[in-house]
Amino acid sequence: MLTNIRYADDLLVFATSAAQLCSMTEILQEELLKVGLQLNPEKSRALTTELSETPLFMEVSSAFVEVLGANVAHKYLGRKVTGNLKQRNQVELDHRIQIAWMRFHKHRDVLLDRNVNIHSRLRFFESVITPTLLYGLHACALTSKQMESLDILQRKMLRRVVGWVRIQDEDWSETMSRMKSRVESALRVYPVEAWSAQFLRKQFRMVCRLSRRDGEWAMRVSRWKPALMYCDARRNSGRPAVRWDDRLNEFVRSHLLIESWQAACANLDFPVHEDAYVQFHREVA
Repeated sequence: MLTNIRYADDLLVFATSAAQLCSMTEILQEELLKVGLQLNPEKSRALTTELSETPLFMEVSSAFVEVLGANVAHKYLGRKVTGNLKQRNQVELDHRIQIAWMRFHKHRDVLLDRNVNIHSRLRFFESVITPTLLYGLHACALTSKQMESLDILQRKMLRRVVGWVRIQDEDWSETMSRMKSRVESALRVYPVEAWSAQFLRKQFRMVCRLSRRDGEWAMRVSRWKPALMYCDARRNSGRPAVRWDDRLNEFVRSHLLIESWQAACANLDFPVHEDAYVQFHREVA
């Protein structure tokens, strides 16, 4: 069933099989024709969770739409989407890192200009590079190692911003110590919070916004428990994969003695715990 086709671009259709997808797409074409629009097969893609090394196509109303296997990532609304569910978070993280470096190099003339004071350059860095890197990541289930990689990348970029010169025959440990001091000195002029901490803040603020829309789909989906709906649902053997709200539930259970973040959000005072949430997971990490 089609639920929302108010937009002419970026429509997304979910199906459980190729036959169902073809049927829904044909219905979509019929609805589009009613308002004078046509589906462009060249700009449409079908994404599957099945691995495939060879190009595939599906026929929809005499038109052929390319089918992307799970090993292929496709850009959708500024994010990279892949059918490989085990790699989806890493694919999106790598994409954000790539875009952040592209934005950094685009503005390197400003960021690395010694004639511009460090306060202005760090402020520009925080206003342009940080949002580029963190866009949409707070909805991803990042592991502690992946979060640590955010801070490593941030420090690498900041060292370039403050500027550094390798002294001949200087030991690398001394070089890094000297650079660490320079970065810390610059951050005292204009503080820049670690990206992992900003990631946690964005995640916390997202659930606070969701809680204010309790009856809407976003909040209802957050309560979805597949194992309770499908009797044959089984998780793979081994350590369970990280879920996007694991950190939230861990915090409310430990800090607030509440079973889930959804229940915690019912308390109007929940937003005041943002700093405690960030500190809790920074200490755990």
